Amino acid sequence: MAGWLVKGFSHRRLTDFLLVKALLLSLFSFADPVQINLAELRLNANLMAVEDRQKTAFLIVHGTWAHGAMELPVTLQSLLDDEGYASLAITLSLGINNRRGFFDCKSPIVQSHEAAVEEIHAWYLFMREQGYSKVVLIAHSRGGAQAALYQQSYPQDELAALVLIAPMTWREDLEAKAYKEKFGLELHGLLAAAEQYRQEGRALFTPPGLLYCEKTAASPAAFMSYYSSIPKKNTPALLQKINIPTVVYLASQDPLSESFAEQQALLVEKKNIFIVTIDGAGHFFRDLYSDELIEDLLPRLP
Repeated sequence: MAGWLVKGFSHRRLTDFLLVKALLLSLFSFADPVQINLAELRLNANLMAVEDRQKTAFLIVHGTWAHGAMELPVTLQSLLDDEGYASLAITLSLGINNRRGFFDCKSPIVQSHEAAVEEIHAWYLFMREQGYSKVVLIAHSRGGAQAALYQQSYPQDELAALVLIAPMTWREDLEAKAYKEKFGLELHGLLAAAEQYRQEGRALFTPPGLLYCEKTAASPAAFMSYYSSIPKKNTPALLQKINIPTVVYLASQDPLSESFAEQQALLVEKKNIFIVTIDGAGHFFRDLYSDELIEDLLPRLP
């Protein structure tokens, strides 16, 4: 049975935490920017290395259209480094060569939700090539669903564990309702149009919106990927088929956590999955809540 636990504030020494925060601005003087090539794309990440390559190392995936140098991945890397663990915070390309920073809605949206799977796999292989034999995958928000999809696609990668932070959920009816409220058009009709454009071989079309971008050109395949039921994007359902040690961290002040908690019955028989709610945390686990998350996680490592 999946474990459900609500944790309170940990009260780790505030001076230690403030020191970590002060060091965040200088983190990249210690982290090494690294790049790999995948097809025609150059991918970016930041590596915090350690000498002991047999010790657990962490591969960190950001949320929707974010990047590996935003606050949460940087904080996690700093806290893990403080405990002597290596980590690699990646930036998904989103189809953009050498992408850095947040996605700019001026750029066409050409890469699908599931394209992250191949990039996570490529970075996992990179870590193994660096000599790290035990890799834990940490993923935030949409990255959580992408990480679960990756684990299903590449079970042979033999992750030591999967850690999902505020992972996304997805329901077709709720997506359609939210789209109509935000952009004023029926999603069903736009999906049908996108499929028609795809069949006609059209590279781009301009929907009224896609996620947080308005009137940005997009490939028909990308639009369908983000808004159709394929690929699966509901993390609780994806976890039903995952058998490696998995910890899900929910935030009590994150509305998205309610949707995940409502589906806990899907995981009631999954003894490999533990769900921990951090009391007081928001979606991005800012400040001491990231510290509390790492404090809880490290003793759980296999």
